[in-house]
Amino acid sequence: MSNTSSRRSKLSATAARYAIVTLLTACSHDVAAPSSAPVLTSQQAMQVGGQLSREISASVGSITARGVSGLALRYTPSLSVTGAIAADVASPCPAPDNTNDSDHDGIPDSATMIFALPQCRTVANGDTTEVTGSVLLRDPVFSPPPDVQAFGYLAQFRNFTVRVAAATADSSFTMTRNGIDHLIASAAGTLQEHGFDITLVNRAGTAHITDEWHALFAPVSGTTLTLGAALPRGFLRMAGSTTWQRGVVGQQFTIATVQPLDVDPGCPVTAATRIRSGEVHASLNGSGPQAVVRLVFADCGEPTITTLSGS
Repeated sequence: MSNTSSRRSKLSATAARYAIVTLLTACSHDVAAPSSAPVLTSQQAMQVGGQLSREISASVGSITARGVSGLALRYTPSLSVTGAIAADVASPCPAPDNTNDSDHDGIPDSATMIFALPQCRTVANGDTTEVTGSVLLRDPVFSPPPDVQAFGYLAQFRNFTVRVAAATADSSFTMTRNGIDHLIASAAGTLQEHGFDITLVNRAGTAHITDEWHALFAPVSGTTLTLGAALPRGFLRMAGSTTWQRGVVGQQFTIATVQPLDVDPGCPVTAATRIRSGEVHASLNGSGPQAVVRLVFADCGEPTITTLSGS
């Protein structure tokens, strides 16, 4: 069995084994911050924190993604505004091979989206972004509207590659991902399983990244998640791991939500994120004291990335 198939089976089993409400309850407790940390360079912390921030933003975006192009384009990080890229690339890129949508929720029953050049190339603010590869998108939940359970997807990414030739050469990068993004929804919230093997090439060299985590979104008290309606304000909690391999150096981090992420659709359209506040830690695994990459979100901006250290 391939790594992708194995991950897909494992994550699908996880989603089936745990109910959304149970997971929301189990993950509602804050995680205490470690008190000390071994050596973790500032450069390593910024690399890990920056990548994790991008994945969190994609996770937030995919909760509200509707239709074929919107989902995959959440995973096109660029120096330019992602929304501008989506507007430029969404038509005629990607080209789905099937548009049948039995429950009319914007997710096709089963379709392969092909990203190819030149149609999947855009230029904005001096940066050229190219997207290639494919995404197999399936609707795992069939029920007629207005049942919110009609919304769900299973997306399998295959050599999904984003190349950015930036106006500032040092900021150019290429990112290739293989893996799955799986989301199911109820009125109480969403459960998202996120499992990717990622190769990132930038000015620092080549890094191989493996992400395995789940994210839980719950609307604020008194509101519910309704198919076709605007996303209500709510809180996102995530847990899992991320592994980095750069050359002979490998590091594994445990991801934990210290303060739930306050997802606010009312954040300005031009804001860096839809996160009003919250804190996530990535703790370096290993013997002895822990090193922690700390991401603190505030006022819909990019998170502040620091390290927690001690003796």
